[in-house]
Amino acid sequence: RSLRDDEAEMHDLPKRVPRAVSVDMGEEQREHYLRALEGLINAGGELRNLDGAWLRMRQITSGYLAWQDGHGKHLLPFKVNPKLDALERLIDEMGDSKIVVCYDYTETGRIITERVKAMGLGYEWFYGGTKDQSASRRRFLDDPKCRVFVMNSESGGTGNDGLQKVARYMVFYESPCPPITRKQTEKRIHRPGQTERVYIYDLIMRKSQDRTILKAIKDGVDVYQKVVNGSMKNKNAFLDD
Repeated sequence: RSLRDDEAEMHDLPKRVPRAVSVDMGEEQREHYLRALEGLINAGGELRNLDGAWLRMRQITSGYLAWQDGHGKHLLPFKVNPKLDALERLIDEMGDSKIVVCYDYTETGRIITERVKAMGLGYEWFYGGTKDQSASRRRFLDDPKCRVFVMNSESGGTGNDGLQKVARYMVFYESPCPPITRKQTEKRIHRPGQTERVYIYDLIMRKSQDRTILKAIKDGVDVYQKVVNGSMKNKNAFLDD
């Protein structure tokens, strides 16, 4: 019901402007991506193999390899990460404006926060592991020096009001696959209380699953669910530009 109420109020909101920023994979990244895609194609109908191959493809597209073994968890960033570089350029171009950067996976949130920290900017990381989420949100809202809110879409996409009062820029470093999660996440800044035009950016890796995910969301389809339930027949779509 609250979703229907919000939709009725949208008519009075400033315009929402979607923008796509496309980048090419590095050579090393492309090699790993094609290998992961081959694993997805050859996974048959086994859920574990499908899910694992999909996860690797998404992580590779975001710029790293992650795995776990008897020695613990490991994260290996690629030396060249065009998507992360594009994010840095966007943040620079926005000057002193506050920006919400959305992602799906914890390892992705870690590499984003490391880059923002290296840029010398104040930030908050809002995800399931944030000890005091209310304090994290308040700092972003109240501290002019805290420019970047790195937010997990699942954790921050609902019940996280107030962002619209200070931010009009949102960047999806990784887009969530469920259309409802995507829609709710965008509403963190495009909702009553927003007084300025809102810009929603998607960082898209060419010839990857990124654009396929966005096309599916537009059609109201969760492409991840199609992959793991075996109904995604044309897996070469994940090479589309």
